[in-house]
Amino acid sequence: MDRQRKFDADQTNHVAAYKYFRELNRHHKFQTVTRLYEKYENDYRFSNGRGHAPEKIKEQYAYAQRNLENY
Repeated sequence: MDRQRKFDADQTNHVAAYKYFRELNRHHKFQTVTRLYEKYENDYRFSNGRGHAPEKIKEQYAYAQRNLENY
């Protein structure tokens, strides 16, 4: 709930997005991760996020895509 609130407050916050996507993947919400990533993809790809967060967001997206095919 807290991770979702932080993400909703600022979808372009890379750290909040990564943590939220990771939590969604843990709960098998792969379609939600895919939808949200595709909605904000340009923000994640073309901004200068902190550290490795943009790469980690993309990893969570890729994980969701792989598992979405299996569900």
